[in-house]
Amino acid sequence: MKIKSILYKGALLSLALLGMTACEKKESLLDTPGELNLKNLGIEVAGTGRATVDLSNFIVDICQEGKEKPVQTYTFGHMPSVVPLAPGEYYIDVRSHNLEKAEWDNPYFAGKSEKFQIVSDEVTDVDPIKCVFSSLKVSVVFGPKLLNKIGSDVQVTVVANDEGRLVYTPGDKREGFFATIDGSTTLVAIFSGTVSGHKEEFSRTYTDVAAGQHRTITFELGADVPQPDAPTGSVDQSQGISVDVSYVDEDMMNADVTGGNEEIIPNPGEQPGKLPELPDESDDPNTPDNPDNPNPPSGPQFGFDGSTLENGKTYFTTDFSASNPAKIVIVCPDGIANANVTINSSFLTPDELEGVGLRDKFDLCTDTDLFEALSGLGFPVGDDIKGKTTATIEITSFMDLLAVGGTSTSEFTFVVTDSKGVVKTSKFSINVK
Repeated sequence: MKIKSILYKGALLSLALLGMTACEKKESLLDTPGELNLKNLGIEVAGTGRATVDLSNFIVDICQEGKEKPVQTYTFGHMPSVVPLAPGEYYIDVRSHNLEKAEWDNPYFAGKSEKFQIVSDEVTDVDPIKCVFSSLKVSVVFGPKLLNKIGSDVQVTVVANDEGRLVYTPGDKREGFFATIDGSTTLVAIFSGTVSGHKEEFSRTYTDVAAGQHRTITFELGADVPQPDAPTGSVDQSQGISVDVSYVDEDMMNADVTGGNEEIIPNPGEQPGKLPELPDESDDPNTPDNPDNPNPPSGPQFGFDGSTLENGKTYFTTDFSASNPAKIVIVCPDGIANANVTINSSFLTPDELEGVGLRDKFDLCTDTDLFEALSGLGFPVGDDIKGKTTATIEITSFMDLLAVGGTSTSEFTFVVTDSKGVVKTSKFSINVK
């Protein structure tokens, strides 16, 4: 009996061990990761309105169904070829950047893959992901007749999604982009400033705005009074400023722009179809059309005066020397608030610039971490340029840097903003033979 008991207990122990081993194998199999093949992942961008889009900094989020946060995040340019993942259901979100409520010159693109399964010890491929324009683009145009009558304080403030806000001025060539929010479909444009010597301020609200649209708001003086259901046309100069609104989907940027059907909501107390009245400029001695006062106001004008580097021109490094410096001269009667510089060069790439302590985009007024390097190259920085009414930026020292790389083309863009928000831009190219 004793021997049988021992054999019986041994058999039970063996069975138990076999059961444990089987469970361990089963659990081990469940824990074995699969692989996501990203080597051939493609991103297609639609609705760009431009020839190419740089995808290298697009953000790629690998998300597991049921989990709030992505399990992995990469930039497209630094994405691994293969990613190990636990078995389960996944999808991939792609976006061009972290979306802001309102931003200049930065369209937002977004896309999402179909759901896919990761299986243990198997490799899963993903189809190309289509990213579409997913923010709201707003352009503000000041008509030529209106431009002849406005003062330097004229601006249009555009507000979308109750929080996104950008201020447009007549000299501003930048494009505004706004985030869109579910349940918020209104856009407000607020005109303010002096027209023919008289202070004007009014606003217009537009409905049914949505992601993917490009809204163009034109302010002009003209001849016909627009009705609320026909927001195109113009108003006689003695009656006011008209607002012409049109829009086009970014997916059809090459199509003709057609008038929008959005409703214009007048401000309380305004007569429908008629915008704020302006007096007859024929009695205004300050109007530029008055033959007794044919000249514009005298004094220095905001711009680039005395520069050897002129807007739109192309130069060679050999064009400049100590006796003929490469310089840009800023004249800013209201004081310089920001002086942004962008370098787009086939030789001075972001990596090369980082090696000399620089970036390809910087502000001479505020980017304190670059002040030492910029000062060493002869740039005025900080208090030496901010608030000044004149400033000279000499980039002759850049010629030696450019020449080191052999044949190359470099484009420099200077965007200067004064204390009133008026913007001036100068762009030129320098080639190395």
